[in-house]
Amino acid sequence: MMFNLSKKKILDYAVTFGVEFLIMLISVALFKIIGKKFEQIGFSEYTVSKRFIGFVQPLLILGFGVSLPKYLAIEKNESVQKQIHYSVQIFLIGIFSTALIIGFLFKNFITQIVFGTTNEFWLLLACMFYSMSLMVHTSIYNFFRGGGKYNLSAMMQFVNLGLLPLIVYFIATDIKSYFVLLSIISLFFSFSIQLFLIGKQSLEFHSSKKIVKEMFNYGYRRMPGDVIFNLFTSIPVFIAANYISLIEAGKVAFCMSLLNIIIAFMSPINIILLPESAKIIQQKNFTALSSINKKMTLLAMLIGGLSIVVIIFLGKFLLLFFNVKDAENTFKYLIIIFTCVIGFSIYSVLRSIIDAYYSSAKNGMNVLICFVLFLISFGVLYLMKKNSLPHLLICFSCSVNLLGILTFFTTKKILTKNNS
Repeated sequence: MMFNLSKKKILDYAVTFGVEFLIMLISVALFKIIGKKFEQIGFSEYTVSKRFIGFVQPLLILGFGVSLPKYLAIEKNESVQKQIHYSVQIFLIGIFSTALIIGFLFKNFITQIVFGTTNEFWLLLACMFYSMSLMVHTSIYNFFRGGGKYNLSAMMQFVNLGLLPLIVYFIATDIKSYFVLLSIISLFFSFSIQLFLIGKQSLEFHSSKKIVKEMFNYGYRRMPGDVIFNLFTSIPVFIAANYISLIEAGKVAFCMSLLNIIIAFMSPINIILLPESAKIIQQKNFTALSSINKKMTLLAMLIGGLSIVVIIFLGKFLLLFFNVKDAENTFKYLIIIFTCVIGFSIYSVLRSIIDAYYSSAKNGMNVLICFVLFLISFGVLYLMKKNSLPHLLICFSCSVNLLGILTFFTTKKILTKNNS
């Protein structure tokens, strides 16, 4: 693990952090230039679409984003690794086909919920196809991640999540064409990488069926937790789109996106921590795991605390820089949302240890508890006629901070039980 500071691990972390930092910078730049090129309505379409894509991704991945790197990290036979990868990928493409049919059957209902109007179905469809390209990217990316090939996984991340979105911006004429073109180019790149760097593999479904089924049983239990957590950051946006306007929803979605960018900066820890934690737990080296847990908690608190300070002093400047209309009012949304960044950071970093230790969906249970409390608290405020968007965001922030607390005590319970 990184705390041994071997040259390879230092390089893995340096490359992964560097790539994620570049992706973060490109994501920030895209908010700026998309708002300028496509104006306020295009900016709102982009930010709300990104929220929808973030919500639908766990439904398409079915928990394989967690189970695939864990099982590949344990499996040493490269041929078996390829069998698992291709079997999972075919299974996920079948899931997407089912989701696409459901999207067509309920197109008006889904479009209304997401965008507050039934006139944006083609934008919804473009988002769905981009979600498929991300699904394929995730399966290949996790193949490299699970196999410990972090340089290749970092390369996949940079091209698909950083470079290609920036290139497509200069080609696209509107937000719909942006997501369609990005889907096509991303799929072409991902399948090319798969062909040349992973290679062909004859499938023996009987030999891989058992392990894929085991991975599915391990992963799908975690899917509800991921879906519910994405509802946290999506419900305020969808409510704003339906009861206020798409423009207002775009402001809230932008604030949520800034929060997610901060969390994404810590994702390299999560990327490496899950497969490494699985190995450490298999070796029953809980002293090392305890050291990792302590340092990761302190790091999450430090980054979260610094983020709050930056937003307090530079938040208005950021909103003006990105040409967000009504910056004064949007700044209130931003401050409320960022009060949960420490809790969000702790959950984001420590969840890998919990996923590696438990076969059951312990993270999902914590998320469900906090989500139910979120709904109850806003329901009470609604009955008290305190149902404005800031009230909703306060309930959101308190619930996410509670999730961080539950995550911390869950990891503490794991370590106490095994170090006693």
